Amino acid sequence: MQPKKKPIGVIILGTFNLVVLGIIQLITFLIPRNWQIIEKMLKDSGININLSPALIKIMIIVQSAMSLIFIISGAGLLFRKEWARKLTIYFAFTMAALILLSVLLSPASIQQAILQIIYPGVLIIYFTNKNIEDYFRNADNRELKIADDHR
Repeated sequence: MQPKKKPIGVIILGTFNLVVLGIIQLITFLIPRNWQIIEKMLKDSGININLSPALIKIMIIVQSAMSLIFIISGAGLLFRKEWARKLTIYFAFTMAALILLSVLLSPASIQQAILQIIYPGVLIIYFTNKNIEDYFRNADNRELKIADDHR
């Protein structure tokens, strides 16, 4: 039996998670001068916040953790791992919940929130699709069958 062809959506979303939201964002947030640019962007969008060194450290830790999750999930998706599909879905729900919480705490941020919630929504809808679930589950079943055949 020939392995099922990798869906283009898995390739696109897995690569986007791994490269753009993972590696590139991690590198970008670790460059100190970028924090001045981020502070200016926040002020330009009406969010007047003073980025103290302690707040910057917290933001670097949070952003680094998020980037690492995207790197892990993106790589796992590209290697057809069921745990990566589940991680992606759970993380997308977490992002959506945090975005909704930010709107509740700051109703003026609703315009940015609408744009920010699109990607987690795409991840949730795509990776809960029955065909995509089957694609990942069949990979796990195939690996178990191969392991049993070698015993």
